[in-house]
Amino acid sequence: MARTIGVTIDIAAADRITAKTYPNPDVSYGGVHLVSGLSTGAVTQHQVVVDQPLLIFKQREARVGAANLNVTAEEGRVDETLSARRLQVRQAFATLLSRQQQLAVVRESLTDLQRIEEVVRGRAEAGERSEYDVARIETEAERMQVDVVNSEADVEDAAG
Repeated sequence: MARTIGVTIDIAAADRITAKTYPNPDVSYGGVHLVSGLSTGAVTQHQVVVDQPLLIFKQREARVGAANLNVTAEEGRVDETLSARRLQVRQAFATLLSRQQQLAVVRESLTDLQRIEEVVRGRAEAGERSEYDVARIETEAERMQVDVVNSEADVEDAAG
């Protein structure tokens, strides 16, 4: 992909070659042949015109300078594009790490909550806790399991 982006620099650099070249000459031919009437000179006249544009007042140097500036500008655009892509990759990686750490915390919390649920159940069987306490801790554990599933989905999404 970086090579595809770098091709634009090569295209801009090719314009430097064009800027260094002289304009093409122009050659034209015209002719007149007297068909009737009095000849005051030659019966046939030929005219060949050769035009060569002259780059004066340092026009050629200005064209080369402009082409060099275009190459520098294109290199800057390519660097900016690559930097933006690198930033996106870093942000995606940081997001993935963050989501993985969140998942680990939620799983650890679920494990702790399941241990607490066992303790509350044992105390409820022993008569120290009510069934309401057991139902409350079971509800909290189920909510935490939903959080684990959501965190796993977030990690899958970030990994994609």
